[in-house]
Amino acid sequence: AILDQPEPQVEIETRIVIAQHNFSRDLGAQLSLGVVNFGNGALANISTLPASGSGGGSGGSGGSGGSGGGSGSTLSAGPNPYSVFGGLANTAMPLNNFRSAAASTVIGLTTGLFGSAQISALISAAENRGEVKTVATPRVTALNNRPAQIESGSQIPVQTTQAAGGTAVVTTTFVSVPLRLSITPQITDAGTVVLRVTIENNTVNTGIAVGGVPGIDTQRMQSEVLVPDGGTTVMGGVLADQEATQRQRTPGMASIPIIGNMFKDEGLD
Repeated sequence: AILDQPEPQVEIETRIVIAQHNFSRDLGAQLSLGVVNFGNGALANISTLPASGSGGGSGGSGGSGGSGGGSGSTLSAGPNPYSVFGGLANTAMPLNNFRSAAASTVIGLTTGLFGSAQISALISAAENRGEVKTVATPRVTALNNRPAQIESGSQIPVQTTQAAGGTAVVTTTFVSVPLRLSITPQITDAGTVVLRVTIENNTVNTGIAVGGVPGIDTQRMQSEVLVPDGGTTVMGGVLADQEATQRQRTPGMASIPIIGNMFKDEGLD
């Protein structure tokens, strides 16, 4: 009976990263070159996309990244010499359909569809080059159309002083500084998964403290993407630039008028 069927569940693994702009550019290049035609066939850096079932997507954000995500193409049966095989028996993905879902880049923010093994390899390689820092890798399982939330962080004490009857009353409250992931999956009739994702990364900033209370830096992204069963989508974040001035000088000599400029140097990074 239909009533006896269990409610479908979706397991979602997420990687939240802070990345330099070079990583976003390399990511876009990998997506654009995901399909290479070699005469009678083609290769794609896309993992197997099951045709049905419940699955999840993972994404990372921070530093520079992409807003949105790529959607999967429908697999069609029968051999095709100009197709990308999806790893399933007697199934292939038409090459022209695949190219229609190629990467797009808007203001340095990259979107697209990846295989899980491919994105893991790209992130690992970027970490070795110092371009990426993994903040967290949360994993959550949620029922269909049911929200799931996971968070980790700290709480900072904030003291406020109020006068009551001529006496100063100090009240201490705690403010949460969490890394929070909220996801609501929806399984479609085609076997794909619509993910409503909200990611929020809060960090303490002692550089903007007021009255001894530090400030809070917040990075937040909210999006809705379509992911195939077992697929991986790359979502994005905020592109931030930092500038630093470096000064080098020879003590004593750099203070001499006119010729002192020969003994000092100033640069902008």
